[in-house]
Amino acid sequence: MKQNIETIKKEITSIFEKDQKIRKDPQSSLQQIRAFESEFTDYLKKIVDTYGWFTISIFGEEVSYQAGILITHTQDKEFAQKCLALMEKSIEDIDKTNFALVYDKVMLSAGKPQRYGTKLRSYFDDSGKVVTEVVELEDPQNVSKLREQIGLAPLDEYIKNSEKLFLQASGLNKN
Repeated sequence: MKQNIETIKKEITSIFEKDQKIRKDPQSSLQQIRAFESEFTDYLKKIVDTYGWFTISIFGEEVSYQAGILITHTQDKEFAQKCLALMEKSIEDIDKTNFALVYDKVMLSAGKPQRYGTKLRSYFDDSGKVVTEVVELEDPQNVSKLREQIGLAPLDEYIKNSEKLFLQASGLNKN
């Protein structure tokens, strides 16, 4: 039975907000996060099986964006691959930056290099300085052009923002 689109939109927004809250809560265990991911993945599968991908024309920009972020958090690789294929078919009716995030997640999960440089690795070196590395790229020479085409910020800007978030998450940056 098809659900009302407005009801689905409210549910996706609620799931997204809970996802963000649980990830930012230092008291959340990995087990709690994974259980929640499994729960929302089951829900998303039902919606995707009925409606296809969360396009802007049907679900609106906000929900289309939120669904894309949720897919980057699912541990179900096959479902993420299915969503990527659906996103690609609807590329003109989705948030393209989410496509890049999901594309990179799916490729890295399959042991392949990422295209858009959305996955980074940050850590403190021996001197205490933050080091951020871009996880393997399929085309390092053209990553800037690819990012621009899809609407992503330049890689150096993305890295700087990521480092700020890393410092905030570590409790070392009060700004």
